[in-house]
Amino acid sequence: MSNLAQDEHLFSAPRSPFVPDGNLGDAPKFPKALEPGENHWMLVAGLSTKSPDRTPLIFENALDTSWPPKWHPGFFMHHVRGRSWRGKKIMVGFNDGSTIFVPLKRHGSHMTLNDETLRDLPPLKVLDIEERP
Repeated sequence: MSNLAQDEHLFSAPRSPFVPDGNLGDAPKFPKALEPGENHWMLVAGLSTKSPDRTPLIFENALDTSWPPKWHPGFFMHHVRGRSWRGKKIMVGFNDGSTIFVPLKRHGSHMTLNDETLRDLPPLKVLDIEERP
């Protein structure tokens, strides 16, 4: 952690079911950091600084690790995995360091990333969040 984070709260989000307890544990290994149920975000594996800038790097927790990821169609589901924000959007951090709300599109009974976000991207491997047992 190199003292960059004083606690775990940057890994959460309002009304997320994944809430950190604030306990990182002791340096140098910080064994209590992000235990199961404490990380709201999902990450994309295998990216580097040479990956395209517009590749999603981190995004709101989705329903599962499928690509493209899927979310529930409404923010009314406050404390569940895979909820979207009001306006059917989710927060995405891209490989170039930018972070924006991305509008979702309806895909069957769920929502997924819009065509603009998915354009020219290969299938990506999504790292799952750990839920509490």
